[in-house]
Amino acid sequence: MDKLSILAASGLRGRLEALDVLANNLANSATSGFKADNELYSTYAGEASESMMGGVMSALPDVKGRWTNFQQGTLELTGNPQDVAIAGQGFFTVKSPTGPLYSRDGHMKVAKDGSLTNADGYPMLDSSGKGITLVASQAFEVATNGQVRQGGQAVGQLAVVKFDKPDALEKTGYSYFKANETTGKPVPATDADIHQGKIEASNVAPAESAVRLVSLMRQAEFLQRAITMGADMSKRAIEDVGRVGS
Repeated sequence: MDKLSILAASGLRGRLEALDVLANNLANSATSGFKADNELYSTYAGEASESMMGGVMSALPDVKGRWTNFQQGTLELTGNPQDVAIAGQGFFTVKSPTGPLYSRDGHMKVAKDGSLTNADGYPMLDSSGKGITLVASQAFEVATNGQVRQGGQAVGQLAVVKFDKPDALEKTGYSYFKANETTGKPVPATDADIHQGKIEASNVAPAESAVRLVSLMRQAEFLQRAITMGADMSKRAIEDVGRVGS
């Protein structure tokens, strides 16, 4: 394979991976608490690239991974008392079948048994790691410090936590994150304020993402043309050599 085709193919692969990330962001632009992903670029050089580039070691572009943008989304007023949003750093803590998960999505509901859950039915945990039980037929209030009150009595404290290294959190699902050894243990996010009747929107900027989508598609098209051009040049060179030999 010629040098032009190698470089163009490597660049095209990176653009296609970037398109996958961007498409997922756009698909979740209306998902509450969703945090946008961005590609992490790197370069690689190996024996294969050296042999294909005529013995010259060449660094080729590569999408090494993804990183999550934890910038806060807009807090939108819903008027629903079962919606809560975090202003500042922190995550709500829920209990899933696989263990605790962390999310910025504050859609809540009260189950028939009175347990306070998120929209997926996972129990919302309090500061002691236990669930919160309410009287399903009565209204409840959530203070800015996360305290849940019903009938004038405190019934629990929403667990809002943060991590020393949030960038190491593992994204699972659309708006959930899982902790690991790198993130450190969750600690109370004492500087966060809870707003009842609001929800945090996705931090994806649809207009900006749409412009970038067009740009990536154009780049991919140009690189595809470069690959085709390289193939045509190689074919013509082989044909010319054949004519000289004859």
